[in-house]
Amino acid sequence: MLHTHDDFLNAIAAQPADRTLRLVYADWLDERADPRGELIRVEEQMRQLPVFADRFWELKLRRNELRTHAGAEWCGQMRYGTECEPVFRHGIPDGWRERWRLIREFTERWHRIPMPDVGGRWAEIIEAEVRLGRRVPPSVREWIAFRHDVPVDTTDSYSFGVLD
Repeated sequence: MLHTHDDFLNAIAAQPADRTLRLVYADWLDERADPRGELIRVEEQMRQLPVFADRFWELKLRRNELRTHAGAEWCGQMRYGTECEPVFRHGIPDGWRERWRLIREFTERWHRIPMPDVGGRWAEIIEAEVRLGRRVPPSVREWIAFRHDVPVDTTDSYSFGVLD
């Protein structure tokens, strides 16, 4: 029987792929008003979603907040933040927003650089298309969206800022 945090953590360490065990632990934590139960549920839900899905990025904000309260040691024991499902397991999406989300999540996991959701800048894209009198190619739409999400180094003559 599992009666303590250590019992659950030892069982999870012995069977890290057992998602049901993690959810039982979440129930046990919920019964004790421990907010880490919510973190387990969020983490486990995110594991099932493509990293480019809207729901993944909605949950990601909450997950990051909950992780700060749970503590690095506990998250490490649960393998949250250290062990991830493959980023490309759901393939490469067709939409530019989804592709940028995929790249951002890969960058965050690989390089440990926090990457927020892609901005979009729909109003600016529409304005550019109206001025030009035609739709701009998908690559230009992606550039407009990406350009505003990347910090500009104004001292670098080769930076994105030169184009402003």
